[in-house]
Amino acid sequence: MKKNIDKLASEMMKTIHISGDEYELVHSYLKRAFNMNANIINAIDKSYTKAKEKKWPYTYWFFDIHETIIIPNYEAGNIPTEFYPDAKEVLQMISKRTDIKLQLYTCSWPNEVDQYDEYFRENNIVFDFIDCKNPEVQNEKLGYYDNKPYFNVLFEDKAGFDPSYWKYIKEYLEEHPDPNIEEKEYTY
Repeated sequence: MKKNIDKLASEMMKTIHISGDEYELVHSYLKRAFNMNANIINAIDKSYTKAKEKKWPYTYWFFDIHETIIIPNYEAGNIPTEFYPDAKEVLQMISKRTDIKLQLYTCSWPNEVDQYDEYFRENNIVFDFIDCKNPEVQNEKLGYYDNKPYFNVLFEDKAGFDPSYWKYIKEYLEEHPDPNIEEKEYTY
């Protein structure tokens, strides 16, 4: 991909008569345009790298529901349940991993959250925590977490997550399997 972007940047500069001084800007723009999923993959990769470096047993991933996992229907009293492509399969993969803790992070009403928890469990998707301060992360000299929840990766449409990224996350997780042989054991 890098060679293609380099070539395209050079050709684009010639075609629209951009000076050589602007090459880095053009190259950077094209790289972002062709690799829009890079932010979430970079966040995942960074979390794994840091966890390995710090010898953390797992990382914390926060997930919004609507426009992230589930396609919204905008109908009060009727929770939507249609998954975005690849979201269900990826969340099932993540639920089985021992190196990731999942947290549902939503503004849904409490009765809806209960319905979603049940629906996700029926689909073999299990969240370790739901809408709470992460109980496993305590305040320390470098961080105060009473007011800000601690997470390593955020799946939130308002933070730039696009549901088309699920396929890239699936590829990444397949390339980076759980380092532990055992899978989480849940009672559904």
